[in-house]
Amino acid sequence: LDFVQLLSTLGANIFRSDPQKIIVYGPVNFTGGKVQAPNIIQAGKALFLAALCDPVETTIDNISVLNRRYPDIFEVYSSLGANITEL
Repeated sequence: LDFVQLLSTLGANIFRSDPQKIIVYGPVNFTGGKVQAPNIIQAGKALFLAALCDPVETTIDNISVLNRRYPDIFEVYSSLGANITEL
């Protein structure tokens, strides 16, 4: 659960009560920004989905970790109306 700090960077209101338990307060107004995705597929997807909920621009470095499990994830979400740019 170390990646929850990255979600906090985007504006999530998360409290880590111990190494295996977090408390999330909502609703969340994400603020955007730039984060580095960890090498954990689920953590990268959590950041990706949080960025999609964000009304402002969010940059995620090392997002290629998602391509290992979801090779067409960007095309799928783009076809649903997401504004995604790969740099």
